Amino acid sequence: MDERRVQSLVHAGVATLLAVAGVVFAVRPGGPADWAYGLVALGVLFFGVSAVPRVREHGAYNALAAAFATAVCLVAYLGSGTWFVGALALASGVGTLIELARWRR
Repeated sequence: MDERRVQSLVHAGVATLLAVAGVVFAVRPGGPADWAYGLVALGVLFFGVSAVPRVREHGAYNALAAAFATAVCLVAYLGSGTWFVGALALASGVGTLIELARWRR
């Protein structure tokens, strides 16, 4: 089995596991944390798209991955209000800008 196929299967598997975790989270007893649904949706979207080899091989994929990390940190910060997660969101944002600049070159 070639490496591209394995990577596609891993990404698709992670997207599936996140989707299942989101469903389990939605039906569990207790109050929902709406921001956590955003995290699940972002993860399913990113890993689902990443399962396509052409997406992973695109020059902007690193910028996309950095933007995903920024979005996850930002949603987590907005949901939790923890200053450390906010600092991670800012650092991830800087990383996204760096990756976008690299891609443009």
